Amino acid sequence: MFLIFNPIVHFFFAQTAIEQFYSIPITIFFTIFYPLEIVEHIFNISSYFDNYLKIFLENKIYVYEVFTPLYFFILYTQLSHIENHKFPI
Repeated sequence: MFLIFNPIVHFFFAQTAIEQFYSIPITIFFTIFYPLEIVEHIFNISSYFDNYLKIFLENKIYVYEVFTPLYFFILYTQLSHIENHKFPI
């Protein structure tokens, strides 16, 4: 589902990065990590995971410009609209 919206999003916002494909696993990991980190800070034992958090935050993210041309945007949205009417959910 995530990749389906990329042609539409890139028509309006051209910036993209490889890390966007990691967003789903990172979100799943974060829902476990964040409460655990809060509990560790309460008990003052957070130094172990803080190092991993620093590594993650110091990661360089390279941004690329990817534009969807107008003709492809129109074709893509029209075909999506037609398919949605042929096979409604």
